[in-house]
Amino acid sequence: MGLFDKFHLTVAFENHDHAYKRTKILKNGVEDPTGTLYVGDGAWGAPPRSRGSLPLADYIANYAERNFVFHVTYSNVNNSLNFNSIGADGTVFDQFTKSF
Repeated sequence: MGLFDKFHLTVAFENHDHAYKRTKILKNGVEDPTGTLYVGDGAWGAPPRSRGSLPLADYIANYAERNFVFHVTYSNVNNSLNFNSIGADGTVFDQFTKSF
C-alpha cells in the first residue's frame, strides 16, 4: 500500500508534463471511489506538451493538450471538492467532483 492510500489522500495535484490530466479515482492501483484523484500536470506558463502517438494509460479519465487552471470549491453539504478545469480562453472543459 502506498502512502497516499495509507493516509487517505483525497487529491494529488501533479505538475510536470505541461498538459491537462485527470485520472480515475485510484486506490492500490485500481479504480476505487475511496481512493485518490490525481490531477495536473501544470500547463499555464508553458506551451502544452504534445503526447504524440503515445497511447493513454487506462487509468486516465481525461487528457488534453492545452493550457488550463483549476477552480476548486468545497461543499460542506455533501463533503466534496468540486473541480472546474478552465482553458486559457475562459471555457470550462472538464468538471468533476471528489467526495470524501
